[in-house]
Amino acid sequence: GPANDPADEIPDNEETALAATKIQAKFRQKQAASEVAAMRQGNDGQSGPANDPADEIPDNEETALAATKIQAKFRQKQAASEVAAMRQGNDGQSGPANDPADEIPDNEETALAAT
Repeated sequence: GPANDPADEIPDNEETALAATKIQAKFRQKQAASEVAAMRQGNDGQSGPANDPADEIPDNEETALAATKIQAKFRQKQAASEVAAMRQGNDGQSGPANDPADEIPDNEETALAAT
């Protein structure tokens, strides 16, 4: 990414991932509520939770993009950590345990089905 990207300052933890998810969910909820209100011509009858801090998040494309960027950064760091662990042979797995493919019999019928 660009040098001095503010997203680099975002901590790599579950809390930031959950916050980004909440922002996106709130954005989508408001967007859907607006669409429903338009369909009902202003008679949506909603009464959301009172004093929800997420209600103060602006309902715009900028906040949706910010939430997406936070989640992407979190997933990028998480994937990098997983790759580093795999490269060290320290992924906590001794092989593909409980792989559903292990339950497929190795016989002529399955060999023909695979071709």
